[in-house]
Amino acid sequence: MSRVTILDLTAGQVANIEKDLELPLNRWQAEAPKAELYARILSETTGKPIEEYRAMKMRDLVTLVSLDGDDEDPTSPSAG
Repeated sequence: MSRVTILDLTAGQVANIEKDLELPLNRWQAEAPKAELYARILSETTGKPIEEYRAMKMRDLVTLVSLDGDDEDPTSPSAG
Protein backbone atom coordinates (compact mmCIF):
# COMPACT_ATOMS: atom_id res chain seq x y z
CA MET A 1 0.00 0.00 0.00
CA SER A 2 1.35 3.42 -0.91
CA ARG A 3 1.45 6.20 1.64
CA VAL A 4 -1.85 8.03 2.09
CA THR A 5 -2.00 11.80 2.59
CA ILE A 6 -4.93 14.05 3.35
CA LEU A 7 -4.92 14.99 -0.33
CA ASP A 8 -6.00 11.40 -1.10
CA LEU A 9 -9.23 11.87 0.84
CA THR A 10 -12.47 12.92 -0.80
CA ALA A 11 -14.46 15.80 0.63
CA GLY A 12 -16.95 13.26 1.98
CA GLN A 13 -14.21 11.28 3.72
CA VAL A 14 -12.85 14.46 5.29
CA ALA A 15 -16.35 15.36 6.48
CA ASN A 16 -16.76 11.91 8.05
CA ILE A 17 -13.47 12.20 9.93
CA GLU A 18 -14.22 15.78 11.01
CA LYS A 19 -17.57 14.62 12.40
CA ASP A 20 -16.08 11.59 14.18
CA LEU A 21 -13.22 13.58 15.74
CA GLU A 22 -15.29 16.73 16.26
CA LEU A 23 -12.40 18.69 14.75
CA PRO A 24 -12.20 20.56 11.44
CA LEU A 25 -9.46 19.59 9.00
CA ASN A 26 -7.39 22.69 9.78
CA ARG A 27 -7.03 21.54 13.43
CA TRP A 28 -6.07 17.90 12.79
CA GLN A 29 -2.32 18.51 12.77
CA ALA A 30 -2.26 20.22 16.17
CA GLU A 31 -5.17 18.71 18.07
CA ALA A 32 -6.29 15.32 16.75
CA PRO A 33 -5.18 12.18 18.56
CA LYS A 34 -2.71 10.90 15.98
CA ALA A 35 -3.28 7.15 16.41
CA GLU A 36 -7.02 7.58 16.01
CA LEU A 37 -6.65 10.03 13.13
CA TYR A 38 -4.29 7.76 11.20
CA ALA A 39 -6.57 4.77 11.77
CA ARG A 40 -9.59 6.75 10.57
CA ILE A 41 -7.77 8.02 7.47
CA LEU A 42 -6.76 4.48 6.52
CA SER A 43 -10.22 3.10 7.21
CA GLU A 44 -11.84 5.82 5.09
CA THR A 45 -9.46 5.31 2.16
CA THR A 46 -9.51 1.50 2.16
CA GLY A 47 -13.05 0.78 3.35
CA LYS A 48 -11.68 -1.70 5.90
CA PRO A 49 -12.92 -1.69 9.52
CA ILE A 50 -11.19 0.87 11.73
CA GLU A 51 -10.47 -1.83 14.31
CA GLU A 52 -7.97 -3.36 11.87
CA TYR A 53 -5.94 -0.15 11.92
CA ARG A 54 -6.36 0.48 15.65
CA ALA A 55 -4.61 -2.87 16.19
CA MET A 56 -1.52 -1.73 14.26
CA LYS A 57 1.66 -0.41 15.81
CA MET A 58 2.27 3.32 15.51
CA ARG A 59 5.44 2.63 13.52
CA ASP A 60 3.29 1.01 10.83
CA LEU A 61 0.61 3.71 10.92
CA VAL A 62 3.21 6.47 10.52
CA THR A 63 4.67 4.61 7.56
CA LEU A 64 1.25 4.43 5.87
CA VAL A 65 -0.13 7.92 6.59
CA SER A 66 1.21 11.44 6.19
CA LEU A 67 -0.62 14.55 7.33
CA ASP A 68 1.66 16.68 5.16
CA GLY A 69 0.26 16.85 1.67
CA ASP A 70 2.77 19.52 0.62
CA ASP A 71 5.10 17.04 -1.04
CA GLU A 72 2.22 15.88 -3.23
CA ASP A 73 0.57 19.25 -3.89
CA PRO A 74 -0.66 19.16 -7.49
CA THR A 75 -0.41 22.95 -7.69
CA SER A 76 3.27 23.07 -6.77
CA PRO A 77 5.69 24.21 -9.51
CA SER A 78 7.53 20.88 -9.42
CA ALA A 79 4.37 18.87 -10.15
CA GLY A 80 3.80 17.74 -13.71
